[in-house]
Amino acid sequence: MPPERGDLLIEVFYPDPLLPVDSDHEIEVSLFTDPTNEGRGCPLMQVSVTEVPATIALAEFPAGRYTIWAFHDEGGDGYQQPCPAQVAYNVPVEPGSPTGVELRLHATMRRYRLISVAPLPLPETPRANREAEDMALALSGELIAPEELYHRVRLDLASIRAAHGDSIAELQEIYFSHRLASSFGRPWSGFCILELTTEARDQIRAGAFHCLDDLNDQLGLAYLDTFPFPWEPEVFLFFWGRLNPLRIGQVYLDQPCVTGSSLPSIVGDGPDLYPHQDGERVSYLFRNAWGDCPSGCIHNEFWYFRCQAGRCEYVGTWVFGQEPPPGWWDEACQAVPRFCLQ
Repeated sequence: MPPERGDLLIEVFYPDPLLPVDSDHEIEVSLFTDPTNEGRGCPLMQVSVTEVPATIALAEFPAGRYTIWAFHDEGGDGYQQPCPAQVAYNVPVEPGSPTGVELRLHATMRRYRLISVAPLPLPETPRANREAEDMALALSGELIAPEELYHRVRLDLASIRAAHGDSIAELQEIYFSHRLASSFGRPWSGFCILELTTEARDQIRAGAFHCLDDLNDQLGLAYLDTFPFPWEPEVFLFFWGRLNPLRIGQVYLDQPCVTGSSLPSIVGDGPDLYPHQDGERVSYLFRNAWGDCPSGCIHNEFWYFRCQAGRCEYVGTWVFGQEPPPGWWDEACQAVPRFCLQ
């Protein structure tokens, strides 16, 4: 006996002129067979909407109850984020009784992105070499990378790769990628997460949030993104320059609307470059890593260099776990203590 069928009409609205809906910024409408699964699992059907308002008519659709989600691709890069107003649960499709569902992506419920149009107030950053600037931030702990340290690191790395890159090909492929980077792929520098008061979150929704305006202008905020809304009263801050997120949070904690700051969670592992400064000497520990890196990498190979007064010395290489470790390992592992053996 064939399954019973009914008609389903899905109407999609997005009354927000600041975030366009077109071929590069689509709304994806997905229908899931489980009426309470919150959109988990594979969808039964997906439809792309490039103009709003839009009506999706599904005639002779299998009877049952469904969950329907709508996602807006704000950046045209596949980065989509659902909002509660875009979800309809337990939608019935019954024979002989057309069902209408309205998915209205309200401006007051969407993901807010407040764009800053202030001129760049920090001419020192960003610099031409991102790796050297991020490494100088990590070594110094300063809000902005010190100019002298930035150039020192840049020249050291260029010297190491020029002198040894042909014989050790991995040196040309391993770069500093500070492990504060998260699964979202956010850059380490120029990014911070702030926890706000409930009042501040309400002000953002009402378009009346000004608590951070002065500080945002001083530090060169690019935009404030409320990705965590409405689950958490948090916002993501992105800056034009490469600022140290450890220091950004400290600066913003003085504001009355801020209750805390945090950094992205660490997810996965992989090749990396670990600097360490001891007085006038800066050392660089290159690490190649492979084998189940989402869980921490099974295999690790290291190359160690010391640089001082414009001269860089290749100390040696070691495959982690081989016995015995080289005599220099206790010194080298200070840059990444989790590999120290004591």
